[in-house]
Amino acid sequence: AGNTAVGSGALDANVAGTRNVAVGLDAGGAQAAATDNDNVFVGHNAGLLANGSASGGNVVVGSTAFNAATTAINCTVVGFNAAGADVTGDDVTAIGKDALAASTAAGNVAVGARALDANVAGVRNVAVGLDAGGAAAAATDNDNVFIGHNAGLLANGSASGGNTIVGSTAFNAATTAIDCTAVGFNAAGANVTGADVVAVGKDALAASTATGNTAVGARALDASVAGVRNVAVGADAGGALAGANDNDNVFVGYNAALLANGSASGGNVAIGSTALNALTTGTSNTGVGFNSLGAIVTGIDATAVGKDALAASTASGNVAVGAGCLDANVAGVRNTAVGYEAGGASAGANDNDNTFIGHNAGLLANGSASGGNTAVGSTSFNAGTTAIDCTAVGFNALG
Repeated sequence: AGNTAVGSGALDANVAGTRNVAVGLDAGGAQAAATDNDNVFVGHNAGLLANGSASGGNVVVGSTAFNAATTAINCTVVGFNAAGADVTGDDVTAIGKDALAASTAAGNVAVGARALDANVAGVRNVAVGLDAGGAAAAATDNDNVFIGHNAGLLANGSASGGNTIVGSTAFNAATTAIDCTAVGFNAAGANVTGADVVAVGKDALAASTATGNTAVGARALDASVAGVRNVAVGADAGGALAGANDNDNVFVGYNAALLANGSASGGNVAIGSTALNALTTGTSNTGVGFNSLGAIVTGIDATAVGKDALAASTASGNVAVGAGCLDANVAGVRNTAVGYEAGGASAGANDNDNTFIGHNAGLLANGSASGGNTAVGSTSFNAGTTAIDCTAVGFNALG
């Protein structure tokens, strides 16, 4: 009772099924089981083979859509040939021409022309967008989310799965990559097999083919190709990091380590806007604070904590802790300064081997021969310029 069939051969095999609607030539044509109930088939050959003891609750609109289904239930299919190969898969949603066209599996959602169109056995996938997840054809292409035009376009492989992709062309070169998260236009766009990648922001990790990197921010790590275990947070953070051994870096802040790039570059920590932003091949440096180590290019083993600490330095092996600490130092090496503006004017080429600890300690130390000084105490040695080999301990000592 309560069936409606419009079209030659529509519901022609139905015997006991009720509350079915079929509109179109041969729509729902093989529906003969006793519980083939509550189906809607609209279109030429729509739901053509639907037939089985559990078949029911399907809504199908589109020529040849869902036309291989037999016992599948609770499916929603809209579009030409959408879910055209589904035989027994339940709880499928396919909206768009050829969406889930090859799938025989259950629990997938595809919205967009050709979304998940190559998927056969993968389950629990969600794809929204034109060609989203289009090549996900492997048996274990499971638990992926692809949202955006061409998002995850080529994702396909025996191990592919667990990816979350949101953004037009994001992750669109990936094949067997797993457990990746990419959010933003072209995010992780070149990743093919790299696993455990996180890219959030336009062009974040856009060129990377490697594993285990995290980039959050527009263009963060966008030039990185083979570097691994890098973390960059901030617009353009680590943006030029393209060397094969650019590994194990942490860049947090706008333009942090913007130019870092070189075959030996690695092991750097830059936290702060523009920190380490001139660095190229330098390694094992730590800069924490706005513009800290902002001029270092190739130096190694430098540590700067505080705004503008070691801001002008291009040398290796210095330690500065405090705002403005050793901020004028350029070429001096093996200096240690702790305190606000400690060693602040130490700019001479031979300003080496000094230790300044305390507020304004060694503040004006600067000269071609200056070096070998030790000043411990607030304002100690704070008028010294070219003095060498001096020791001052105590408040205002040798002030």
